[in-house]
Amino acid sequence: MGFETHYTYNFIKRFLPPECRRILEVGCGTGELAAHLTQDGYAVIAIDSDRDSVAAARQLGVDARVATWPDFDEGHFDAILFIRSLHHIHPLDESVRHAAASLVNGGLIILEDFAYESTDEKTLRWFSSAIRLIEATGLLIVSDEFQHR
Repeated sequence: MGFETHYTYNFIKRFLPPECRRILEVGCGTGELAAHLTQDGYAVIAIDSDRDSVAAARQLGVDARVATWPDFDEGHFDAILFIRSLHHIHPLDESVRHAAASLVNGGLIILEDFAYESTDEKTLRWFSSAIRLIEATGLLIVSDEFQHR
């Protein structure tokens, strides 16, 4: 497992609850993360709009499909992962709403996104609003090292 995938894998595993079984990875790339989660016993569906990436993910044994978000609809998931993919998906508000509607009760949306250079004022306002809402629920881990980098 490469360093970047290892780092992301450890980040994801910290937040997946013990009862989590069904995971959707949106924008899976070549499927390295999905493959490791599958080896851990999770039922992972991985989607990407790039056919070559999906083919590479399938070579790793991943249930990978050519699809776009938010058009993909395969039932409900315990967790939906956006790993360096959410900044590519538009419209953002519809994408987030669809993700929330695609979760089981108590399911999680986990995102890791580093496209700082493409952040605009509208995105920053949305992110700030989302952080305030999450913080109000008591679910934001403010002391987490990932929040301060």
